Amino acid sequence: MATPHGAGLAALPLLELSSAMIRPASKSDRTQICWLECACFGWERLLFGLWPRIGRRGISTWIAEVGEKAAGYSITYYRELDHQMVWYVGGIGVLQPYRHNGIAQQLMAAVFSDHPTLWLHVRATNRAALNLYEKLGMHELRRITRFYSNGDDAIVMVTHSYIN
Repeated sequence: MATPHGAGLAALPLLELSSAMIRPASKSDRTQICWLECACFGWERLLFGLWPRIGRRGISTWIAEVGEKAAGYSITYYRELDHQMVWYVGGIGVLQPYRHNGIAQQLMAAVFSDHPTLWLHVRATNRAALNLYEKLGMHELRRITRFYSNGDDAIVMVTHSYIN
């Protein structure tokens, strides 16, 4: 197994995956997605996460499974951007051991299959996510200074169809 470069002193080995199974999530997946959100982004998501919205009308949620294990998720919903209601990627996360195996790209492909026009916020310091979204054809619309609670800037990215 390969070890990712720049991953720190205790780098996790990359898993050899052919692909994940991506499926729509249901209300019965709430606990699992809550756990995924917290594992990917921190335990404050237990209180402020998007997982309670799963199963509601107007919420599109996908879950990635490798074997029998949940490895990632995405949650999208309508949110206003420049006075228009557009599908918004409110959360996408992949557990650390499964990263760099194309699961986020598979999740985004599922999202795009339902919602070809969408937007999202991404941390300006999250180079891996920025590279993925650019690879998928998304474009930077603007930067928001000190958007995140820790003071990090956000980049607002949109699909090409939003611009046209």
